[in-house]
Amino acid sequence: YIFLLSLLFILNTEARVKFRNISTAEGLPHSIVRKIIQDANGYIWFGTANGLCRYDGKEFLNFYPNQKDPENSLPHHVIDDLGLDSANNLWILTRKGF
Repeated sequence: YIFLLSLLFILNTEARVKFRNISTAEGLPHSIVRKIIQDANGYIWFGTANGLCRYDGKEFLNFYPNQKDPENSLPHHVIDDLGLDSANNLWILTRKGF
């Protein structure tokens, strides 16, 4: 009985899965994606070989180093890792640090 319920759940879940390909043509900053993470607000963050990208399911918002404003921008364009802490703060590891 439990197996049958589990199988029905899996089949029902699989029927609802939809895949959508996204690429640089849609706004992703680079085709090499090093890390993907979803925050508590539902945003999907992509760490790429050329910047950070926030995706809300419809639109991309890209972040890059800004030499004119280094204190408020990424220290490097290559994103090596992403993480979330217990307060849902996004941590970004670049080639030049966090």
